[in-house]
Amino acid sequence: MSINNITYLHDIIPSEMFIFTKNQIEVLDKFDWLEVRHFLNTLESNTFYVITFEFIPSMIMRDEHGPFLLLDKPIIITKNSNHYMISKYLRERIEIMIDTYYLDDSILQADASVIVKYSKINLF
Repeated sequence: MSINNITYLHDIIPSEMFIFTKNQIEVLDKFDWLEVRHFLNTLESNTFYVITFEFIPSMIMRDEHGPFLLLDKPIIITKNSNHYMISKYLRERIEIMIDTYYLDDSILQADASVIVKYSKINLF
């Protein structure tokens, strides 16, 4: 595992299904490297986290009935992860989502957000 590469949880723990409880949530409105860096700075040192990214087209609809798209499989991060790399990864996932589902670029409207769900994980 490296701070400069994306590490998927299934690369460390081979499984098809993971269930996490006690998730914490962070909302990213711009999904840029500054916002990712701020998020990483809130994490504890020497701790691994498993995270998922959910794209929400409108924060107005963010409730248990509103639509969202899971952008990829769970990944592992630490406080020292590369914020530029995570931001680039997130933007690439959003571009793939738009292309795959033939969505209009207007889906990235002003109130679109990415919900980061994260939990501490003990890997070693």
